[in-house]
Amino acid sequence: MAANGISTLETKQLRQVAKLDLAASNRAADGNPRATYDITQLPTRYIGNTVVDNPNLGEFTLTPGVIRTGAYKVTYVGYHGDDVAFTDTATVTAATTSNNFTIASIAENTTVLYTGYFLANYTGNWTFTLTSDDGAYLWIGSNAVASYTTDNANATSTYNTIGTITSSITAGQYYPIRLLYGNGPAGGNLNLTYAHAGQTETNDFTGKLFSPGAALVVGRPWTTTP
Repeated sequence: MAANGISTLETKQLRQVAKLDLAASNRAADGNPRATYDITQLPTRYIGNTVVDNPNLGEFTLTPGVIRTGAYKVTYVGYHGDDVAFTDTATVTAATTSNNFTIASIAENTTVLYTGYFLANYTGNWTFTLTSDDGAYLWIGSNAVASYTTDNANATSTYNTIGTITSSITAGQYYPIRLLYGNGPAGGNLNLTYAHAGQTETNDFTGKLFSPGAALVVGRPWTTTP
């Protein structure tokens, strides 16, 4: 490993990622269609020099029926500073799944990224309301998978603004959803709610959030019928 410099990297986390990146690069060079990887699908991963369990079922498939319950939630050191690429290089401190997008309080200079799929159980207009301290960005649909920017977010909020979007949603479909939240100095909080005809405003997404066994993929939403 000395020839490629991996063994000289500072932490086990950096060495693990470097090895996976090297393997993925070699597979891509060989034309292997499975050249990409999702580190969250390993049974364990390193954060710094500490090994932690990944909250997954071990699938490498995106087939409906084998996705895990809850959106994937990753916490990072530092404030995203309105940069959607911040999480590409930021240090991970925790990874779990969540059935809501609510944080009552959070440490200073912390960023949280949620990714997953939203499953509708009602066809019609849904209103999503985003509040946060500090900045939060919400994407639903194709921009949640790729090409997401601060400008094309469906809703944004800060400590003194509220973001709202009303969208036509079809029951039985899985819609990609991405929420980037960050807290700078002092205390912070986050809350995303939804409402539709027959449903008063709530932040309880139980039964409506799922994570695939790999990264979000362009071409969804899925339908519940294969």
